[in-house]
Amino acid sequence: MILKHAVFIPAAFINVAVALLFFSAGSLTALVAWHYGLVWMLLALPVMWRYNRGAISTLMLMSGYFIFGAYDFPRVFDGFFHGSYGWGVAIWILHGSLLSLPYALLRRYGAYGMVSGLLVTILPPWGAIAWLSPLLAAGEFFPGFGVAGYAVTMLLFFVIAHSAGNNKIRRIILASCALISLWCNATAPSFINSRFPLWFGQNTELGSYPHDVEQGFERQLQLMKQVESALRGGARLIVLPEGIVNQWLPASEYWWKKEIDLARAKRATLLIGASIYEGGGRWANALVIRGADTGLVKARVPVPIGMWNPFVSNTFDTNMTGSGASRVQGKSVAISLCYEDVLVYPMALTFLLSRPAAILSSANNWFGAGTDEPAMQNLSIDTQARLFGVPLIRAVNLPKVG
Repeated sequence: MILKHAVFIPAAFINVAVALLFFSAGSLTALVAWHYGLVWMLLALPVMWRYNRGAISTLMLMSGYFIFGAYDFPRVFDGFFHGSYGWGVAIWILHGSLLSLPYALLRRYGAYGMVSGLLVTILPPWGAIAWLSPLLAAGEFFPGFGVAGYAVTMLLFFVIAHSAGNNKIRRIILASCALISLWCNATAPSFINSRFPLWFGQNTELGSYPHDVEQGFERQLQLMKQVESALRGGARLIVLPEGIVNQWLPASEYWWKKEIDLARAKRATLLIGASIYEGGGRWANALVIRGADTGLVKARVPVPIGMWNPFVSNTFDTNMTGSGASRVQGKSVAISLCYEDVLVYPMALTFLLSRPAAILSSANNWFGAGTDEPAMQNLSIDTQARLFGVPLIRAVNLPKVG
């Protein structure tokens, strides 16, 4: 049968349909990888990169990935800044667009553009907002391989995204990556936390810190009882959630004296999440170290807007080039303070500059009620701990129960 009349489809319609198809594909990848915990699905991104041909389709692919992957953000933002859902939506879209832009601009360079986009978006300044980085798949594919795992993951993404070249060489590289991945996963410890059985994170469900002074004091008494119980139970290191005691004041040393003295007597270490006022409107988001060890570890990247705001005078400080390493219980450890859990470069920098024996993560997710944000944050830092082959000791404060 011969068709007498050909159906004409406008090119603009086809372009829109293709763009929406790539947006949907990126969205589905993010949903499965981050909201269902199947991080290995991030391999779909270089596959789709290989078959798209322009900056617009690339922008839609990566926008779908970053925007849909963080679809809970407006609710989280509204939970932190009550009554700000509309602003949360605007920042959510802007964030996804900013992270997608380097990939679109670099698309002309083929697979090299994808690798360059991965690098650009994990390093400052983009690196300060680069959650959901596809490079976090390295912890799933190459556990224990350390920073080199990121390099091999970029090579893997490059080979998959590359649309030209010698197929024999491509197969050899893919087979080599597969063998390395099998070896890494076969030799990765089943229970990496078993190295430090007396180190643990004190999780809490206390919600946001109360404005009422009396309620705040009652909250700290409850926390002190938990710490004292853990110390008497034999704990040698206790990590408490970020900001769990609100502001650390000179009087705080007196309030916590009993627990600090007990920790010192038992040669144990406490890491207490608190804000430190440094004068001149400057604050530090920190872990106060007391007991057998004494010190202060400041966050390198406090959460933008919520804590770190360069456009106001009263803000939390950043230190993006800090090592993030500290020494407790005779061991070097990497510190990740809440928002840093979802970024790539802070932990990568720490493990480039030192050889930590563990990652201590302190987080406060009181504003994430009813969202996937706490689980996604945990998945992000857990994946990094797997990559570096070290135990993860994590303390999280969740919304108040009841």
